[in-house]
Amino acid sequence: MSNSIALVDWRLPVYGAEAVRFCAEHHVSALQVDFGGPGHSPSLDKRTRQDAILEACAEHKVHIIALAGNQLNDIGLGLRFDRYTSRKLQNLIESILDTANYLSVPLVFFPSFHRGAIRDIETLVRAAKMLRWACQEAKDRQLELGSENDLSVAWSVRLIEEVCATNFRFIFDCYNPIKAGHSAAKLLTKLEGCFASQVHIKDGFAGEDGKVALGSGDGNVKNILTALVQTDWAKDYILENDYRCSHPQALHHDIQWISHYLTWQRTQSKSSIH
Repeated sequence: MSNSIALVDWRLPVYGAEAVRFCAEHHVSALQVDFGGPGHSPSLDKRTRQDAILEACAEHKVHIIALAGNQLNDIGLGLRFDRYTSRKLQNLIESILDTANYLSVPLVFFPSFHRGAIRDIETLVRAAKMLRWACQEAKDRQLELGSENDLSVAWSVRLIEEVCATNFRFIFDCYNPIKAGHSAAKLLTKLEGCFASQVHIKDGFAGEDGKVALGSGDGNVKNILTALVQTDWAKDYILENDYRCSHPQALHHDIQWISHYLTWQRTQSKSSIH
């Protein structure tokens, strides 16, 4: 399988259409973008911003491969809401899905961190109910819906069972399990077939992610990449170190590092077959 290296606009010094141009300048052909909203980048619910992204993509030959609803970290999918607030949340989700459909993006994902973190079964069940409804809305738009979270294997299985949708996937992130005290390798093994083909790659140290170069932290990135190459289901490797305030050389290093390591791993895998 040929793999692409991608970036996320919420970890870049620019966003939206400018992030597309940023990717082209750094010879990266794929990008995940955030829908935006309060406390984040300007919301993409405006058609002018959507068209600006499409125009930039056409001009620079960059593909938008996923749309994230990062403001859901601040809202929470599994909190207790009255009917009015629940309807507002559903309206927001519909707007995110409609934007993804307009941008011809195949994957939408909702993170569950910060206020939206799932820390008890009641919250998990409520989040699953909202995700189950969202999966149907996504299916109507021919979209895959992902959840990015820091759940254990057992709770991940419970969430899959509760959502019960064929277009539901997890977003694998190599450092989030470490921050939560879980084994990334165990998640990959036990939840095989449950992940979207786009994976987040970042490194960290002592629970703080995104601040150290790939391969130099305690994220066990090399072993995780080796496992991903060997199982061969990951299509896009999305760099999620934080490049917003770092020197441009930091991004260049990470792109070169992961490109070389993936090439080496694929060569090793082919050699072992013969």
